[in-house]
Formats: sequence, C-alpha cells, structure tokens
Amino acid sequence: MIRRTLESDWLLITRSEHARMCGFLAGHWGNGGFIRSSSWDDIVLAAREHDNAWNSADFPPDLNDKGEPLDFLEVPFRDTFDVFRLCIRNVHNQGGPYAASLVNRHFLNTARNVRTHQRLTPEVEPIVEAYITESREREARLCGEAENQAAYRRAVTPEGLERNGRFVSTLDNLSLIACCGWSHVRSVRDVPAAEGYIELAVQRVNDFSLLISPWPFDAEPLEWAVRGHRIPTGQKIEITSGEKIYVGPMPLQLVAGSGGSVEVVHEAYAEERWAGRPLYEI
Repeated sequence: MIRRTLESDWLLITRSEHARMCGFLAGHWGNGGFIRSSSWDDIVLAAREHDNAWNSADFPPDLNDKGEPLDFLEVPFRDTFDVFRLCIRNVHNQGGPYAASLVNRHFLNTARNVRTHQRLTPEVEPIVEAYITESREREARLCGEAENQAAYRRAVTPEGLERNGRFVSTLDNLSLIACCGWSHVRSVRDVPAAEGYIELAVQRVNDFSLLISPWPFDAEPLEWAVRGHRIPTGQKIEITSGEKIYVGPMPLQLVAGSGGSVEVVHEAYAEERWAGRPLYEI
C-alpha cells in the first residue's frame, strides 16, 4: 500500500493501482527522442503486472508500529522479496518467460539500489545479498527459456535485457513519484532514449502533476488518473496487548487526476472491498 497525506487525511493507493498506471505510461511512451523496443508488448505487460501479488497485503493493509496503514517502504525486506517472487511467477504464467525476466530484472535493480543507497543492518544485509544472488540465477533460467523463441534471441542478450529492464524501472519510478507525491525525487536516471541512456528531470507542480524534461510521451500534456481511498487519520486506541490499532470509517474511493481534480466514485469495487465497514475492527 502507498500511504500519503492529502490535506489532513490519508490517501491509500494500492500497489496494483500504481502498476496499472505504469502500464498506462508504457502505452504512451515514445516520440522523436524516445523509441520503443521491439519487445514493447512484453514491457507493457511487465510494467502493468509487476506488482500484481500485493493485493492480499493491501486489503486491508497491515499496520506499522504507530498504528498507521503500512506504507510499502515500511514492509520488511524478507516479506517484500516473498511478494517479488510471487509477482514474477504470476507474470510468467500470464505472459511467458521474457516478460517475467523483465520483472525479475526490475526487482534486481531495486535490490541493488537498496544495497547501494541504504544503510543495512547486519541482520538485513544477508537477506538482500541472497535475493540478489537468487535473482541472477532466476534471470539465467528465464532467459534460457525465452531464448528458445526466435523473437527473443536479441532481447535476452545482456544489452537487450538491461535496456528493456530499465524501461520497466523508469515507468515504475515515474508512477511512484506521482502516486506517492514525492517532492524529494527530482530526477530519474538510466532512462533508455533513442541514443543510449539519459536522465529525466522531474518537478512536482502540485499534489498530482509533474513536469518532466525531456518529455518522453506521445502526448503533451498527458492526463492520467489513479484510484485510491481517502480516509481520516482516525483515532488510535489501546488494546489488551498494548498495541494500537487504527479505527476509522469506510473510506471514500476517489480518482485523483493529473489536472489536480479529485473525484469521488461509487461502484461495486468499493462496495466489495469496504462494504460500509471501518478500515479495521477489533
């Protein structure tokens, strides 16, 4: 779950909704300076489905030690890597080995970034290292499987896999910046361009609008929308174990758009998930 603030409330956006936006961005990628790979259908599928195993954790979300809905950055690495493995398996079943190899490469990029930029505890460091080693081995197996298909023989080369994996990571980063409302992330690096790789400058204009330079999409401006649940920050009450639990009303499901508008929606999706219940019950 992505947890961010909207005025004085929380806005909760599922990881699968974030991934859906990745697929939307992939569908609009490309102009004179940015060209699509020959394996673009696999990239779109990998981007759209790369977080498809998070649903069970997002409904309802777990709580952090403050009694707040757990943000995805607060999930322990061991649990995150378990979900990564399931996501890769799901994409393999849905789209085949090459799409799965792109999701695997994206998660490998993520783990490498964690190792490089985060100060890991002695307990966590071997978990991350083991996942990196496992991912490299899985990549070899998936690419060996995809290589049996003539259409993927160039795409599974080290250069092809690196470039196409970077497409998925780029789309993921842009969607996260928009969905999370990050203002501290001002660039996306290693973005595949017509010639080599470049860096995109990203500026947050308001809660749901970004300026990106150079512009990589086929329409300008590009209007997007993402669904989330807006809930009051609620009250925290003591329970017998001494822990705290969040108690709140049924969230409003809304669509937040790049134009700055927020529209409340009422549909079966919201009723199925929340059905008038509080977010958490004791």
